[in-house]
Order: sequence, then C-alpha cells, then structure tokens
Amino acid sequence: MALGTNAAAQGKQSIAMGDGAQAIGEQAISIGTGNKVTGNHSGAIGDPSTVSGNNSYSIGNNNTLSGDNTFVLGNNVNTTAKNAVVLGNDSSSNRENTVSVGSDINQRQIINVANGTADNDAVNVSQLQDAKTSAIETSNTYTDTKFNTLNDSIHNYLQDNGQRFKEIDDRFDRQGAMSAAMLNMATSTSGLQGKNRIGVGAGFQGSEQAVSLGYQRVINPNTSFSLGGAFTKDENSGGMGMGFSW
Repeated sequence: MALGTNAAAQGKQSIAMGDGAQAIGEQAISIGTGNKVTGNHSGAIGDPSTVSGNNSYSIGNNNTLSGDNTFVLGNNVNTTAKNAVVLGNDSSSNRENTVSVGSDINQRQIINVANGTADNDAVNVSQLQDAKTSAIETSNTYTDTKFNTLNDSIHNYLQDNGQRFKEIDDRFDRQGAMSAAMLNMATSTSGLQGKNRIGVGAGFQGSEQAVSLGYQRVINPNTSFSLGGAFTKDENSGGMGMGFSW
C-alpha cells in the first residue's frame, strides 16, 4: 500500500506513506517524507531516513541504519551496528550488541538507575562508592592487622631480648656476689691457728646477695684440706682443695 506523491510500496505486504516514501523490503513500513526502507521486516517513521538492515527500525529524522536487528530512537543517527539500540539525537554505535545513549563527543548520563542485583546488571554510582569504601576499609583493616602483628612481633622480640639480658646481668651479679662471699670467707680464716677452721662470708653485687660456708682441716704442718660453697637464692657453687708446703 502506498499513499503520497511518488510513494512506492514495492515489497510484499509493505506500506509506504508520505511524499517519496519507499517501502522496498518485504513487510516493510515507510512513514514520512523521503524515507527509504529496503530491509525486510524493517521500518522508518520520520523523514528522511534510510533503513537497509533487516528487522531494524528508525524513529526520528535523518537516520541511517545498515545493521540487522537494530533500533534507533532520535535524530541524525548513522549506525552500522547489528543487534544494537541507539537512543538520542546525534548518538552513534558501530559495535554489535550494544546500547548507546550518545557519541564520542556527545555523552549522556543514564539517571535514576536502581542498584544492580544480578551479575550482569548495571551498577550505579552509589554502589560504586559503597564498593570503594568497602575496599578501602578492607585494605586498611588488612594493613592495620599486618602492621599490628609485625609491631607485636617486634615488641615481643625486644621484650624477650631485654629479659634475656636482664637474666644475664642478674647471673653476673650472683656470680660476683658468690665470689665475694668465698673471698671473705677464706680471708676471715686465714690467720687462725687451730687444726679445724670454719669460715662464713657474705658477698654483694648489684641487687644480688650470697653467703658462703667453708671448712679447713690442717692435717700436719705441711698439709691441709679445705672445702666450701657459696649460695644465692637461684644458684650455688662449691669446691674443695688440698694444700702442701715444704
């Protein structure tokens, strides 16, 4: 069916309405001045647009569609994409299976988008901000945990070494206190004339104290035997000896 000056409905079951409108494809619809639809099962509403892809539709003015299964809503759109949706004036898309709302030089925002729930849903700015905040918090928590663990390890290491050094210092002090106690015990009995001698001594070094106890037996004018020991709250030492003269 053709209505209008120079209108032509050449395709099977096609419709052309408007001056110069052409519906050449099968079951094509061309409504508007100068529209030309050569694709099968395609249509154009507006003027003057050209649709050569099959199963494609143009609603608007001055549009050119050459890809199959493509829909255009707007003016001044030229697309070769297949299975595409192009929305808005001067928008473009040359990639298959896409939805375009603008062009390289004419971008648009899609507003009032709900939060995506499925894997292939669109994500809005609110969700991106939440994801960013969550990622930063997770990163900070991880970093803080690692830092605290490292800090605790260093603290424990230093504390352990400090304790070890303190124990070494205390042992040195105990050894010094026992040596002083033994020396004073021996000195206190050195001038005695009896054959049996018992001496007691005390020694101090740092915060440690020690006591000593010794016994000496003069066997004859040229021979003597002695034994003794020194004691602290944590350590003990002892010894014995023989003495000769001639």
